[in-house]
Amino acid sequence: LYSSAASVLYKLEDLPIASASLITPTSRKDSTMEYENAGEWYDPVTATFASHIGGRIIDIRFSPFHRDVFLSAGSDQEIRIYSLLHPHAPVHVIHVEQTGISCVSWSLSRPLVIVASGQNNRLYFHDLSRKEDWNPLEVKASEKLIPFPLTFVEFNGSNSSLIATGDGLGRVHVLKMPSDLISLDHNEIR
Repeated sequence: LYSSAASVLYKLEDLPIASASLITPTSRKDSTMEYENAGEWYDPVTATFASHIGGRIIDIRFSPFHRDVFLSAGSDQEIRIYSLLHPHAPVHVIHVEQTGISCVSWSLSRPLVIVASGQNNRLYFHDLSRKEDWNPLEVKASEKLIPFPLTFVEFNGSNSSLIATGDGLGRVHVLKMPSDLISLDHNEIR
């Protein structure tokens, strides 16, 4: 493994999916590696996905259930679900009109449930097994008098009924999730 501030490169035999693009060594000498004895290095980028429109990426998470599925949240108020098998366009897009998104997380007990944390101190649970997900379940993250934007959300890996959030004031809140978001739906395949 070679690492610098500009890039991360892997030897081809160490990378299960590598492109055939050979990277030529630069003239810069690095104290951790001699280029002459390094062998050939290949570009680890294998695909580029359709970008969010008019904004930056806020968060990216791989599905804990499907190795080829990941989601991204953008400042364009969209959550996009992608498949590594179909890199040219997202397989599903959720428009979040309620508020700006600060982060997303994938349920550890339900493959088709994701949560987005909002700039308005609320969590938005999206159940993708429903035909129409226009009205996600909205939960206020705290009853505090001073609501601050949520900056982080994470499902508990040991207790599927708990979810933790962090906010802009440095507060951490642990919430108990509704039972219909915990139990595996008959439409979901594990």
